[in-house]
Amino acid sequence: MERCFSHRVDGTTPCDNMIKEAGEIPTDVGMMMWHGPPKCGKSSLAFQYAFDIVRAATPPDASSSDATLPYVVLVCHESMKNAPERFVPIDPCESCQTPVKSGRDVLHWERVRIKYLQNASQLCNFACSLHVLGGKSIALIVDDFDLFWEDAHLESDLYRCLAYLKETSDFMRRANGMGQVVVLSTSAAYSKTERHRLRRWFALLLELLPHAQNDPHTYAMQEELPPPPFSSASSSLREWAAYLPFFPVPYHILYHFEPNTQDQDGHFRFLLAA
Repeated sequence: MERCFSHRVDGTTPCDNMIKEAGEIPTDVGMMMWHGPPKCGKSSLAFQYAFDIVRAATPPDASSSDATLPYVVLVCHESMKNAPERFVPIDPCESCQTPVKSGRDVLHWERVRIKYLQNASQLCNFACSLHVLGGKSIALIVDDFDLFWEDAHLESDLYRCLAYLKETSDFMRRANGMGQVVVLSTSAAYSKTERHRLRRWFALLLELLPHAQNDPHTYAMQEELPPPPFSSASSSLREWAAYLPFFPVPYHILYHFEPNTQDQDGHFRFLLAA
């Protein structure tokens, strides 16, 4: 999960805010869903994660003229085209001061390609034709996934779109050696039961939750688990399709997020892993 914040970069930088080490998101996770309340930093997390995927996959000696460099496609809803302020740049961790800005950052940001689409039909068509873009696509991230479905009401259409996204992930892996699809949504768009059904496509569900009532800007990122009690023999676990966690229970990351406003810039920072 640290990669969502470009924290410690290679994972070896000492940091006092790392109470617990849990490793990275497994590379064999082809599809993920992240969900949380409005204005919790979902778009900023998506943007920074896209940057970090490109950074990690780019050779140190690469140049911008190299046509074989990997890239990530970030799909946004058309209604957000005139709202670039929702992307808040990451601030360095107060302990280890990562990420450190570098002259090579421009090379990586150039490889995050933003695509604006209007509805679910356009999203499905785009997923089916990603191969037409050429080059080395290694991830497709869909921000505000629920906005694409405001005018669509058939579950079968939703499942068909997820199948297309799964095929896109498989194509990128076959053609380019790696491929991931990340879908971000508001939690209210899908109930826990509905998200359980979506686990047919999403191997990993991450939830973003307010962490403390007295601090409205601190959130926790954690793996969504079956309802308690959580044990390998529990009926709730069996109902969650024999779900086994990727991260130690109850591992989570705390982060600070304040959105941009007309009067001041926002703040986005890794706080703690525990």
